[in-house]
Amino acid sequence: MGMKIGFSFLVVGFLALTGCSKDKVDEAIEGLDKWATKMCACTDKACADKTHDEYKKWENDVLEPAMKGLKKEDIDKSKMEKGDALDKKRKECRRKFNEE
Repeated sequence: MGMKIGFSFLVVGFLALTGCSKDKVDEAIEGLDKWATKMCACTDKACADKTHDEYKKWENDVLEPAMKGLKKEDIDKSKMEKGDALDKKRKECRRKFNEE
């Protein structure tokens, strides 16, 4: 299984870069909410696997580039917690199919 990357990790991973607006954090949270909802709507492993693959593409193509330049201290703590909670929810919904 691949490396698990959480929202906080993505933010911390780009601390050395600069120049990100806080609007990108809200967009990232909206995206994480969408993916958590989509994953939790799955009723079988095939759906969960497909959704995970689509999520990973979004994470690489959209989320990671959006987080470039973001400094952890510039993010509202409640937004960081919300992003982490949504990422945890998505993972928990996927995990139920991996335990079958």
